Amino acid sequence: IENLSSEFDIGYIKHDVHKFEIDKEGKDTLRVWSSGASHISISDSQHSAYIHKEPPTQSEIRSAFNGCDFVFLEGLKKARVNKLVLIDDKKEILESVSRGEIDNVIGFAGPEKAVKGLPADAPYFNRDDVPGISDFIRQHLFTLAAKVPLFGLVLTGGDSRRMKSPPPRPPSQTFSSTPAKRV
Repeated sequence: IENLSSEFDIGYIKHDVHKFEIDKEGKDTLRVWSSGASHISISDSQHSAYIHKEPPTQSEIRSAFNGCDFVFLEGLKKARVNKLVLIDDKKEILESVSRGEIDNVIGFAGPEKAVKGLPADAPYFNRDDVPGISDFIRQHLFTLAAKVPLFGLVLTGGDSRRMKSPPPRPPSQTFSSTPAKRV
């Protein structure tokens, strides 16, 4: 994330199969939660958190992360998204991949230099190869973006009767050492 966050607005979602605790003993929010509040929000000038008793819906998650260029998911193995699978020392997750329980795998990363028996169409990275993994993610995003048609039209010209002057021109996309002629 650190290697990509200067270029992209990145989100991160973690699903924990264990019961997580976000508060500490003695804090007001924990006392209110323990008293039976079903929704709690806490914020300061730089952070905010929202906690409620039911798991969020897909719509709520998408809304919360709508401004992100992309989102890393941890623990959501069955989500219908492209996945870079992280392999631990025991390699237990590879059994789930081979049984088809984890799909849309675009790559693997793990502690070893190489792992045998992985699908040929999904590259493997050593987990310490942060530049290689970052480049792979960046290239994957650009490949996906290239498949989405982008349409746009900017119309300019003519004098504005209301402003009594020509409208401002958009920045030139010309990469020439001589000034572009105004037409």
